[in-house]
Amino acid sequence: MSDSHRVLAVVFSDSGHTIASVAELVPMLERAGEEVRTEAVHAKGLWRRANPLAVVQRAFGALLERSGRIEAPVEDPAGYDLVILACPVWAGGIPAPVRGYLDRVRDRLPRLAFLITCGGEPGDMVDKLTAAAGQVPVAVVLIRNADERDGKDVDMLHAFAGEIEAALG
Repeated sequence: MSDSHRVLAVVFSDSGHTIASVAELVPMLERAGEEVRTEAVHAKGLWRRANPLAVVQRAFGALLERSGRIEAPVEDPAGYDLVILACPVWAGGIPAPVRGYLDRVRDRLPRLAFLITCGGEPGDMVDKLTAAAGQVPVAVVLIRNADERDGKDVDMLHAFAGEIEAALG
């Protein structure tokens, strides 16, 4: 590829699985010549993990499709060619902080790719993220905890990186 593209990986990771997948993906894209920046979505208030009510609140927030309060994003996604939205599945839905991020930047999003992590089955998470983002992603990867344990996640991430490269041209 002759021209590099700017890629923003926006990550919300509670347990560490999602950020680990992004950390594996970024060098794959950089080796292909892409300029990649990573930004974490930081929850505010009761959404923070340390709060004892957080587990219950997060589950209900995801089930009820609520937006969580987040710290202001540092990066403007409009300055990028593609945004990788990386998040776990919470109670079958979108984590409230991720929904809060999308509420803030939806109108400034370039093309999107989804990296989704989950303990079990993701259900209709891709459809939910697509609706919340207001656009269809150019690439999707769903990484289950079992995929990580079995070592399948690296091959899945390589395929995902290839789909992103193809979409960027």
